[in-house]
Parts: sequence; structure tokens; C-alpha cells
Amino acid sequence: MRVFGQGGKDFFEANKPVAAVCHAAQVLTTVKEHLNGREMTGYIACKPEIEAVGSTYIEEPLHTDDNLVSGHAWPDMPGLMKEFIKQVNAS
Repeated sequence: MRVFGQGGKDFFEANKPVAAVCHAAQVLTTVKEHLNGREMTGYIACKPEIEAVGSTYIEEPLHTDDNLVSGHAWPDMPGLMKEFIKQVNAS
């Protein structure tokens, strides 16, 4: 987690695209300073962790908040990847 924490910080600080689906929201809580005030979705069981770091949990299958692309669960991968690739190509 510590390695991701630094890497995650680097991506957020450089405004690079970040994608999270399902329980990945729990991993992103290691960079809570970059999630405070943001909106994201994830697996419903992750809602408490998302809100604990100051993010708003969005009850939709997919959500994009600036460079953060999030999905509820694995069936949302096609839409998540479409948006993520769009952001990678634009960055």
C-alpha cells in the first residue's frame, strides 16, 4: 500500500488519469488528501471508507470527477475503460 500511496499521490498531483472500480476505492483511501471534496463511486460496501476520507459517494455505475474515473463493479469495466482511455489520450 505504501508504494501505491506514493504512486497515487504522484498521479493526482500531476493531474494524470486515475481509475478505480469496485473495492479499489479502499486502496485510494491511502491518498485521502487527494480525495477530500471529490465525488466517486465504488462497491456499496466501500461507501463508508469513501465518505470517511471526505468524498461524496455517487450511487451510479460510473462516475468521472476531473481525472478520477470510478466504477461500481466489474460489469462497469467497459464504460470505465472507455472513459479512462479517453482521459489517457487527452493527457
